[in-house]
Amino acid sequence: MRCIQTYLQNSGIPFDPIARRLRCFGHVINLVVKAFLWGEDPEAFEIEITNYQSLEKEQEELLAW
Repeated sequence: MRCIQTYLQNSGIPFDPIARRLRCFGHVINLVVKAFLWGEDPEAFEIEITNYQSLEKEQEELLAW
């Protein structure tokens, strides 16, 4: 945050690194990764995985026949 402060001050923009600290940075990273991996609907990803697992099991049963 101090690097950002230095950069912005050189540009004439006031910036307080204490007031603008990154809160819950781990949570922010988690949200970004989820959005990147699953898009806007993480439940759709879970449904797709479940469907894929069911399809895989069905294919194994068909091969057994």
